[in-house]
Amino acid sequence: MINVTPIAISANSQQYAVSITENLCQCYCLNATVQPQAEVKYSVASQQVLNGMTYLTILAKGSITYMPRGNNPRCCCRPLTRMFTESFDVIFATAETAAPTLTVGETLESAANVKCNGNVHGYNLLTPVTIAFATAAEAASVAVAKK
Repeated sequence: MINVTPIAISANSQQYAVSITENLCQCYCLNATVQPQAEVKYSVASQQVLNGMTYLTILAKGSITYMPRGNNPRCCCRPLTRMFTESFDVIFATAETAAPTLTVGETLESAANVKCNGNVHGYNLLTPVTIAFATAAEAASVAVAKK
């Protein structure tokens, strides 16, 4: 599941706090010495201009690798990997045909859906993501530099 919270919105740039929470196939131990490792990559899946507005779909693809808890209090010895793909849509009030720049900050990882006895059934990734288009002045200076 993905939740997107706006942080800052301007004409050429939008910044969001992107929270991805994934349910895991098996629970893991909250107090285990080996905690889950996750990674997520963001990209522009589609860009379309319609009636003077730019519609973007942002894709988040990643994985969470964790050591599941066994049927007994000890954890299993083989890690599992949960792959995921999530997306969200944003709209800019201008017609932009150039590709936007995505700036991704550091991801904060945390347990989610914690049950009794420290059984964790989900994992959360919180990442600041900025989507920006070059301003007219920036685009002009790039065009001059390329000549």
